[in-house]
Amino acid sequence: MVGLFVLGVVISILTYQGLTPNDEQVSDIKKQAQSYIEENFSSEYKITDSFYDNVDVYDTFTYAAVVESDQDDRFRF
Repeated sequence: MVGLFVLGVVISILTYQGLTPNDEQVSDIKKQAQSYIEENFSSEYKITDSFYDNVDVYDTFTYAAVVESDQDDRFRF
């Protein structure tokens, strides 16, 4: 019975670790997004968050930066 409980705890911990984003990769993606914004846009944009696709819903990325326009609160990508 104790072994089953320990197995359940181990599975839960490993599952949780797979669902949480890697802080280093989040930091890298925000830096890349900031560089891209500075090089390709003249309007002011700010990075407000990051998105981690931990279940492979999107084929083109796993991490993405969430960006908002300083001029229009409705604009977000």
